[in-house]
Amino acid sequence: DAARGNGTDRASPPWIAVRRSLAALEEAEGTPPIVRCKRWRNRGCKEVYCGDECARDHALAGHDVLCCSDAPFSSDGDVREEAAGGGGGDEAERAAAAGAGALREFLSGNDNLHMIARVVGSMASTVAAGQSWDDATLKFRAFVGIPWWETSGSTGAEKRLAKRAMRLMTESAHAAELNVAREADAAAEAGDEDAFRLAVEVRNVLHRFPDVLSRLGLDGVGHLLGVCDMNQLSMTIDGPMRNVCRKLLRVDEYEGADAAKPMLDVLLPIALRAQVMRDAEDAAAGKPRWGGEDRYEGDEEEDEEEDGMEGEIRLDETADAEDLFDASRRLFGGFKGQALFSLLCLVNHSCEPSTAARFSSWKGRAMVRLEALRDIECGEELTMSYIDESETLEERTSALASYGFACRCAKCVGEGADRSNDVSDPDVDDNSDVD
Repeated sequence: DAARGNGTDRASPPWIAVRRSLAALEEAEGTPPIVRCKRWRNRGCKEVYCGDECARDHALAGHDVLCCSDAPFSSDGDVREEAAGGGGGDEAERAAAAGAGALREFLSGNDNLHMIARVVGSMASTVAAGQSWDDATLKFRAFVGIPWWETSGSTGAEKRLAKRAMRLMTESAHAAELNVAREADAAAEAGDEDAFRLAVEVRNVLHRFPDVLSRLGLDGVGHLLGVCDMNQLSMTIDGPMRNVCRKLLRVDEYEGADAAKPMLDVLLPIALRAQVMRDAEDAAAGKPRWGGEDRYEGDEEEDEEEDGMEGEIRLDETADAEDLFDASRRLFGGFKGQALFSLLCLVNHSCEPSTAARFSSWKGRAMVRLEALRDIECGEELTMSYIDESETLEERTSALASYGFACRCAKCVGEGADRSNDVSDPDVDDNSDVD
């Protein structure tokens, strides 16, 4: 917001200086400001979007079912008043906020349950658009999976969680549908054709939620939960400010410090304010000061930690473009989440993988690519690791148990053979004391 001129200084918005000073960022010109969920004031919903089209797409994927924060109500128990449009505080809004709040609270802390709500929303959106059930389920049928309760061996607990998630999704969707229908009526009465059309489309999606859940049944939901458990990838992608700092660094490298200075003069004060905020967050969490002398006190591996400390850049008024880029990931953060990539999930596992997944999102959707870790022969199968391949054989075997297979890669076979030889060799001292 500060870089866009959305702060307090309206007379000379800094983003004007950024745009004029850096021709290399021409593609960023005209990018719309972020858009909040329209219910952020009355429900505290924290969802933000890159534009109105993104917000619309999310609404048509069933966002209202989860549209809530941890505290959708004011201290006196009333729904917070909406900033604009549509009668906050009435019974329909209260019921919709309560349903979404109950579902979000139940799903919190469980990535699989949260992801299944998104999956059901995607299916409901496809069916509401007039496509077939096969179309709605096609992209999820591409994943290998087993019932969620079979991945952990705790059938009763997982089934109870799945049943409750289905019930809460149904209740939230029903309450949200009634509330959106009210909004559609209000839009029609006001003559707002665009708002009316969107509300009708969203209502149709919400109406399909119970139908989708009913058709899937507990077994179908359990299978999809297993798909999410076995195939989801945790991903972190850079945010826009990190990418702006990367562009600045390139200008500094190729055109010189003088060419980069006007933009550096704009970005550095923003970064210094962000550094103060990150320091305060670390202090509140009881963490040592970033880049401070006491950060690694008491660590045994001094050499390694000192190397890591060199990467903990602290900024001051003399920082250059390289310093800013090095610090930008901590200061401006990125986006963390889970994702399903149907093509990537066809890649088999190996504890000696030939590739690793890498993520990027500059100027577009979040993308994943496979990056070679070594030379790969023509015709050789591409592999990646589903787990931490640096762990012991026993730890890797345990971690892979939920995937339903035992790894037979060269590393596992070799370590298993070495273990067998050690056990069978009478000259091996197992360091055990025998009376």
